[in-house]
Amino acid sequence: TDILGFSPEAWIADPTAWSRQFHPDDVERVRAEFLLVENGERPFVADYRMLAADGRIVWIHDEAVLIEADDGTPLFWQGIMTDITARRLDRERVAEAEERYRALVEQLPAIVYSENVTDDGLQVVYINARVGELLGVTPEEWVADPGVWQRSIHPDDLEAVLAENEGSEAEGRPYETEYRMIARRGRTIWAHDVARR
Repeated sequence: TDILGFSPEAWIADPTAWSRQFHPDDVERVRAEFLLVENGERPFVADYRMLAADGRIVWIHDEAVLIEADDGTPLFWQGIMTDITARRLDRERVAEAEERYRALVEQLPAIVYSENVTDDGLQVVYINARVGELLGVTPEEWVADPGVWQRSIHPDDLEAVLAENEGSEAEGRPYETEYRMIARRGRTIWAHDVARR
């Protein structure tokens, strides 16, 4: 085939061709999946790596159904194998970039956060570990409790901070302000808060 570099004749003539070309790390997983579906009760669907004739590793998306005679006797499997190597490589590159970005963000000497707009207002969906070091609140607590940000703001600064937040949203401009925050142990810190929607 064009995908793996074998001729259709050679592939058909060798009943072991398909299983012999599996990437060693995927053999057991694919065999286990095939055993679950070999009675034909459900189609075979799997992503796995194969070794091409020239030694390349090719990612395959494989879907097959068991064709049966009228009396239910299994006849043969019919399916389609698609080369998804480019898609898998793109996904791996994205995952690596996300991991590098996360590692960078976690090392910054600042609190970095991301929020989603919901019907109830803004909801923090990510905040780095620096919040725990500075305010004594874990990232998990911060994400789970929508009110923790306002409760952490110094009472004398709360009104001005909320007004700036509402004003920046209404005017469609970046949010930027400085205010005091009170950590769990009572320590007060000054924060320069910048956010873009």
